[in-house]
Amino acid sequence: MRRLHERLDTPAATPTVGGVLLGGARGGPEFSGAILRANVERLFGSSLYRPPMLPAVALRVLSQSKNPDVAYSDIVAIVESDPLFAASVLRIASAPIYASKTAIRSIDQALLRLGLARLVDICLEVAVTARIFRAPGFDTLMENTRRHSIAVAHIARLVAERTAVATEDTFTIGLLHELGLVAGFIALTTPALWPEGLPRNDVLRVVLSERVALTDRLVKAWLLPESIGRALCELHRDAFPHDVSLATIHLADKIACSLGFEGAAPCSMDSDASEHVREIVGLRRLDLADLEVAARKLCARIT
Repeated sequence: MRRLHERLDTPAATPTVGGVLLGGARGGPEFSGAILRANVERLFGSSLYRPPMLPAVALRVLSQSKNPDVAYSDIVAIVESDPLFAASVLRIASAPIYASKTAIRSIDQALLRLGLARLVDICLEVAVTARIFRAPGFDTLMENTRRHSIAVAHIARLVAERTAVATEDTFTIGLLHELGLVAGFIALTTPALWPEGLPRNDVLRVVLSERVALTDRLVKAWLLPESIGRALCELHRDAFPHDVSLATIHLADKIACSLGFEGAAPCSMDSDASEHVREIVGLRRLDLADLEVAARKLCARIT
């Protein structure tokens, strides 16, 4: 990181947008989406920088789960290749939300009892919870975003189970739906990008306004599967999605916020948008009321 700081601190490496010097100094240009995007690109494009990644084990499990010929023994071997990761997977697999009469004591047992899709979900939850939502100076915001993302993922899966129309990636998309926020705050907490000080005014507003572009950058850095990356980038483009999987995430997001799991910003979905996603998902109003009750019980168990 010291070499990165020296490289980014070199005047010749300082970029401009429309002839305006970047860096967000207190006495410099007004902080904007263009400045944030350029500094994110500058950071993630540096050969000296390695973005905080999902653990290789989680990415390998996710990738192999897309292979129709994958053997259960291969998945077990991947997870068990990292003992600390495997221990965390077993801890969550034994949590009340996956309650069973007997404790789960091995990855093989977890896979046989829960199934491949559920084990992949658990691997990703372990990965995101452990490493991703870290931004010194924005700890409360990032912790709220972490809790919100986990709640949205679990509620989205609940919606999918009740409608039987969402894709197998529903949980993953819900868990990672705030990747743009993560990318933005990774850049904002990299001092080398802001040598004259980080502007504090409207930082959150600017990050939220750039979620689509910032999500796309982190999707590329992580080499996520195309179907997941595409869905994540599309998610924040339209409040009235026509894709049932994205509508499921929007609905889960709204329910999570109503239960007190707000993320970076309060849910702004109006009544028209709420009705739209409910109809796309295929829920009656009575079904939605029952779903919200079930989601409340679910969130009490996962938190």
